[in-house]
Amino acid sequence: LQERKNVMIFAAGGTTSWFLPKLLKLYNDAFNKQPNHAYEINIVLIDADIVEAKNIIRQNFISDDIGRNKAEVLSERYKELYPNISVSFIPKYATTTSYDKKYLPNNEYDKEIFVNVDNLNLSTFNIINLVDNEGFKKKLDFSIKRQITPYLGGHYFSAGVNLFNGQVYYSPLNEHSNGYVNDHQDLLEIFDEVSVHTCADTDANG
Repeated sequence: LQERKNVMIFAAGGTTSWFLPKLLKLYNDAFNKQPNHAYEINIVLIDADIVEAKNIIRQNFISDDIGRNKAEVLSERYKELYPNISVSFIPKYATTTSYDKKYLPNNEYDKEIFVNVDNLNLSTFNIINLVDNEGFKKKLDFSIKRQITPYLGGHYFSAGVNLFNGQVYYSPLNEHSNGYVNDHQDLLEIFDEVSVHTCADTDANG
């Protein structure tokens, strides 16, 4: 990841709970094999979701985690396993006020629940968006376009799943798009939150 020291992961549920330990092991193994090339890593998890009983079916949580914030659980778990890698968390949902002001002026922004992505200086991060929400994918793309310049590095990954399949998109941050919005042009004319059907709900309902 070109020695970019900060990684921001949006969502801490089904995909992240399995992906994060793989990412941490990748960093840890690489640094152990080449300690002279090691550098400090700061991974930030952003999610306000709470672990529920239905999540245990397919997400990487255990019954003792029920009732706790997902991002906090993962942060505490892997900080102990990989003490040389910083794993912090923000227990809030993410939004972009710049997008809301332009397209959703009646939206209320509760700072107790939401963190404003526009204030997170995305240009200093590799960004991984694993939120199963079409509206947020468009919001994040909008914020990145406002913040990133062609001269900055960094990488942007976006992935999601539905009932039968999933998709992964990647682009350098300086290309100003994750590709997902480009491939789903119908989203450009939709200015409300569109939630997808989650696998956790499907599993819980049989």
